[in-house]
Amino acid sequence: THTHTRAPTISLSLLLPLCVLFSPTTYFFPPSQLSPWGVRTLKRSLAVDTGAQHEWAPLQDQCLEFRDREYLYKLCMFSKVTQEPKSGGKQTSLGNWKQWTGEGNNKYSEMLYDGGEKCWNGPQRSTRVTVECGVENTVLSVTEPNRCEYAMTLTSPAACEPIHHDEL
Repeated sequence: THTHTRAPTISLSLLLPLCVLFSPTTYFFPPSQLSPWGVRTLKRSLAVDTGAQHEWAPLQDQCLEFRDREYLYKLCMFSKVTQEPKSGGKQTSLGNWKQWTGEGNNKYSEMLYDGGEKCWNGPQRSTRVTVECGVENTVLSVTEPNRCEYAMTLTSPAACEPIHHDEL
């Protein structure tokens, strides 16, 4: 007699870090074990450039907040940027994840979120996020240097250069 056992189902939240650590194209189970939503989410997650060493992968889909006198800003990594009035009201899209836009060897020093909500009589909103080395994942500031063009400064340990120790 043959005994058939069902393969275990793997949680997507456990799978994503494993896939990122080993290879963006490595699968450890038949994709049929994921729901269609899970497959779409996995494919989208693996398609995002999370850094040369995948140092930004743990922040994927995490949202960081910044409050000023008037607004609550949310930076949802590799997804979107929003602005919401503190006094209540409608949330406004300041852009959706587009790409890394840092220059030269500093590709991972700036992020672009574009295609946000259209300004009245103006362009679609967009946000450039300048990335700096820091101890915590924190949005330090939000400005609007040009009409409907926002600028954020983000600090993160993921932006820090790895320390290489010379052998003694």
